[in-house]
Amino acid sequence: MTTAPVSCHGRHAALCLLACACIGTAHAQAPSPEAATPVAAASAPSADAAWSQGQVLRWDPRTRKVTLKHGPIPSLDMPPMTMVFRVDDAVTDTSALQPGAAVRFMAAQIKGAYVVTQVAAPTSP
Repeated sequence: MTTAPVSCHGRHAALCLLACACIGTAHAQAPSPEAATPVAAASAPSADAAWSQGQVLRWDPRTRKVTLKHGPIPSLDMPPMTMVFRVDDAVTDTSALQPGAAVRFMAAQIKGAYVVTQVAAPTSP
């Protein structure tokens, strides 16, 4: 950074020097453009991290409610348990929701309700 010379005369000299010192300090503390650059994808969670595993205990297509015995759901900070979820209307393929079937799913809390937003058969290892 280049700076223009500053002229400080008379009784305003002290104020002028203080202002210059503050401007210099503020510039020294300003983050560099590199500091504002987002961290690379290496720190981003993998796509599979959002999916949880569960077993369908009950599925009611009329009410779109499914009872799942599920593992942890990190996105909701939820431990393993059995509970009822509403299945979002955007989930059009509900063929994986057969009682006794293992499933992968994503869930969210929407307007206070726990909602399955995606569901699929488990992936093969």
